[in-house]
Amino acid sequence: MVVVVVVVVVVVMIVAVVMVVVVVVVVVVTVTGINNERNRRNNERMRMRHR
Repeated sequence: MVVVVVVVVVVVMIVAVVMVVVVVVVVVVTVTGINNERNRRNNERMRMRHR
C-alpha cells in the first residue's frame, strides 16, 4: 500500500509540474505575441512620422 501511495504522489507532482510549465509557456507566448503586435504598430507610426 505504501508503494502505491508513493507512486500516486509522484505522478500527481509530475502532472502538476507539467501543468505549470504549460501555463507558463502559454502566458509567455501570448505576452510576446501582444508585444510584437504593439512593436509593429509603433514602428509603422515612427515610419509615418519620419516621412
